[in-house]
Amino acid sequence: YAFRILRAAPSVLSYFQNQFRYICVDESQDSSKIQHEIIALLARKTQNVFMVGDEDQSIYGFRAAYPEALINFEKMYSNAKVLLMEKNYRSVQEMVDVANVFVKRNRFRYDKTIEATCGNGAPVQILNAGNRAEQISQLVETARGCMKETAVLYRNNESIIPLIDLLERQKVPFNIRAADAVFFTHRIVSDVSDIIRFAYDPANGEIFERIYYKLGCYLSKAAAKYACGRSQKTGNPILSELLLSNEISQQTQRKLYNIQSYLSFIPRQNSAEKVLSDIWNKIGYKEYVIKNHFDVSKYEILRMIGRNEKDGQGLLRRLGELADIMRNPQNHPETKLIFSTIHSSKGLEYDTVYLLDVIDGIFPATPANQIKSETDLENIRLYEEERRLFYVGMTRAKKELYLFAVKKRDQSFVDEVQCAIRKEEYQPVRLEEDPLLPPPLPALPKSAYTESMRGFTRNETHKAPTDTTGYVPGAAVVHKVYGSGKIEKIENNQITIIFETAPMKIFDFKVSINKKLIRLQ
Repeated sequence: YAFRILRAAPSVLSYFQNQFRYICVDESQDSSKIQHEIIALLARKTQNVFMVGDEDQSIYGFRAAYPEALINFEKMYSNAKVLLMEKNYRSVQEMVDVANVFVKRNRFRYDKTIEATCGNGAPVQILNAGNRAEQISQLVETARGCMKETAVLYRNNESIIPLIDLLERQKVPFNIRAADAVFFTHRIVSDVSDIIRFAYDPANGEIFERIYYKLGCYLSKAAAKYACGRSQKTGNPILSELLLSNEISQQTQRKLYNIQSYLSFIPRQNSAEKVLSDIWNKIGYKEYVIKNHFDVSKYEILRMIGRNEKDGQGLLRRLGELADIMRNPQNHPETKLIFSTIHSSKGLEYDTVYLLDVIDGIFPATPANQIKSETDLENIRLYEEERRLFYVGMTRAKKELYLFAVKKRDQSFVDEVQCAIRKEEYQPVRLEEDPLLPPPLPALPKSAYTESMRGFTRNETHKAPTDTTGYVPGAAVVHKVYGSGKIEKIENNQITIIFETAPMKIFDFKVSINKKLIRLQ
């Protein structure tokens, strides 16, 4: 509205142009396109604009940040001058050198080389981990003897939950910045919790109607409702009523018999990790997750938590406790150990930094192999922002920087850092081969990329309606602009979403689904 008023009412524009003859914009890489348009209108009369920003640190695309304004500054303001700030007053030279090599592979940036003013120090360290959980084990040891300012940084809050689980059990203090409990409302966590509850309460029709179609038993909704009604009358388990029915196929009967057998074992298992394994592999929930392209890393987190619980009910109890800890973290001013997402650490600095879960599909969330072609500008934008986020994470460290190399996992960012340390040319290598994915995209010429970004417009056609299954209040979703959030309500074709890092928003539900502006997390 401010932009429309300034453009439509010359007298109003003139008033504010005279009132603000000199304009200074700090952190301009985080300003949106419409904000830059307003600045251009206000500055049109005097051309007195001073912008400070770093396109390499633009990490708020979900808030509509528009770093292109920095790149196009000289075109927007014809008499402009660009001064490059190439001094790093925080990190030692070894870290700055590695960060320079990494960020220079980004295509959408000014060509600059940062130099450290602090002199030389410790080299960047790569820590070997046999699997994702081993990162956590190593960090537990670090936390126990933490005597210096140390930050564990990560892309998503869920990465830190298994570490918090162990440290809280062992009474090791820590501080956490900007925690959230979105993980505990994710559909995989909700589904697994429902399956466990149903194993202990096999006549619970409310739970069964939420999970029956996720178990690969090819059961119709009508059959499920019939069995729930019969169970309510007889008190028998719902699956027993189904097996007595003559209305289902032999194939479905065999599948239901196997599911009933495995569910009956869950209350007798002496390991929550084994319970999770059975749900995933034997009951068949894995196929549902893969078919629907859900984030399997959520199951990995569950397994890491489950290793410390003796049964399914213990896991449910612990999930509730951890959700409370994440919602209401109790910080300890005396400790020097800090947990933070990289977004929340922007502008801050720490003596020692550990970067956790730098694994393709987690960080970067949009790996290079998801880019379909040089014209796939949406995925290029997302991937470039992931690279900038990693650069920001690396440059939070003052004296020591540690990254984990997880065995048998694709870690393109870690691979790039290792090549930078060895002063070798980086060549993408994929360990987890997937024939459905295209090969990694080679780097575009910078000029071609900048031109394509300059002319970028959305021109999407209407497509057939997308399945809205799972879009219910409480479900975790991701919006293309505003990032992660949780559905508050859906009424009259309007969907209300509460975001982690943005105000509550209301959208047209059908348009958002059909144009793929939102998706289930």
